[in-house]
Amino acid sequence: MLEPAIDATRLRRHGLRATAPRLAVLAVLTEAGGHQSADELVAELRRAGYPHARTTVYNALQDLTRVGVIREAPVAAGALRYETDTSPHDHFVCRGCGLIRNVTVHSVTEAPPPELAGVVVETLDLVHRGWCERCAEARDGAGSGPPGPPPGAAGAAEG
Repeated sequence: MLEPAIDATRLRRHGLRATAPRLAVLAVLTEAGGHQSADELVAELRRAGYPHARTTVYNALQDLTRVGVIREAPVAAGALRYETDTSPHDHFVCRGCGLIRNVTVHSVTEAPPPELAGVVVETLDLVHRGWCERCAEARDGAGSGPPGPPPGAAGAAEG
């Protein structure tokens, strides 16, 4: 786990009170790494001995995201994923196993947002979808047929 005093100072520096739920969410998300859903974080918090209500965890995630301590990763329909890497980057998501990988962005102008009259764009979330090396090999070895996940594929996340 992270040092609570350092995390508390970090939250205060961003204008947030260092509440127990915020500190716990930040510590567990940092330790888990990768891209975690709110439900995964709730489960991990409970395993670690933090019995915070789901609503409390969601509120902490929203607060931490709003001030830029963590980042939302909208990589799939439905549930957002959260990560501690707030540097500019895109995401790759494997259609087979669900692997999520950060993709380095060398310049924020590589893919400029379209001109949108009357708005100010703050972020651009780009998700690359395809097949990781393992799933591509499994698909190629399975012969011809419709694309699909390799046998036994389950969702996975990687930082």
